[in-house]
Amino acid sequence: YAYDYTDSNGEYALVGLGSGTYSVSASPTFDENLVAPSQTALVASPAATTGVNFSMAAGGTITGQVTGPGGTPLDNVSVYIGGQDVDFGNYIPTDATGTYTATALPSGHYLVAFRPNDTYVPEAYNDHVQESDLYDFVTVTAPDIVGGLNAELAPGGRIGGRVADAVGDPIEGLFVEILDLQGGRVETDFTDAAGNYETP
Repeated sequence: YAYDYTDSNGEYALVGLGSGTYSVSASPTFDENLVAPSQTALVASPAATTGVNFSMAAGGTITGQVTGPGGTPLDNVSVYIGGQDVDFGNYIPTDATGTYTATALPSGHYLVAFRPNDTYVPEAYNDHVQESDLYDFVTVTAPDIVGGLNAELAPGGRIGGRVADAVGDPIEGLFVEILDLQGGRVETDFTDAAGNYETP
């Protein structure tokens, strides 16, 4: 692969490529709401392939608010925006008001997943369990704004205990793994010097 930044004329050059077929994409800086479809370019080294141009247009936007019980805004929750049928994936943090805004989205369908700190239970948009395959994908048509994708997260429960040997002495540094009934890993922890563990 190769990459370059455009100059003041909007021009770029990708060099050092062997013969083959390449996917070429143009990405703006994070503060610019611009998108353009990726293109395919055929390179026959050492000849130059020219005219692989992009016309950037305004992208779509997804926005909403993340709160805890009682409507308390949750700061610094990671909100994952992932394309179902477009090549896009990014994490957007919530601000002090619990608000997140994802821009520069190509038209398509998106998963919106809320991944908080250890205190709250992760979930996907519309109260779906994050580990399930049943998601409500959000349709975005650029340059439209899709708002109101909110989530109220619930505090999570914990599992804790103590690990000791046959005579009751604590075992430190033991890996403790919490699995669901299908064998999927949910949480992990290590025992401390007293043999105690407690999951997030």
